[in-house]
Amino acid sequence: MSDWSPVPGEIVWLDFAPTQATEQSGRRPALTLSDSGYNAATGRAVVAPITSRARGWPLEVALAANDPVEGAVLVDQARCVDWRARFAKPAGFCAPATLEAVRGKLSALLGL
Repeated sequence: MSDWSPVPGEIVWLDFAPTQATEQSGRRPALTLSDSGYNAATGRAVVAPITSRARGWPLEVALAANDPVEGAVLVDQARCVDWRARFAKPAGFCAPATLEAVRGKLSALLGL
């Protein structure tokens, strides 16, 4: 496992504490969005936390029934984290359509 680093589309468990105000906190799954080369070289990754309490907000993407965890990706809470310091553990991969939908909403959010 020492050679492992997260890759795009991989769901990882992370410790998001500490956080501020309305940011997602605690140990929870997150979807890896950034390039695997960046993740391995820097020890950081851009991830979006996953909630088990989907609310149907415009910037949520529901996970597919066959994804390794249940819930919704919170696109507007995407952030860069030190995945080693936050004790990342792999949980599996999301459906390709899920990753595509998350990237589309993130692109729109950022005006790209």
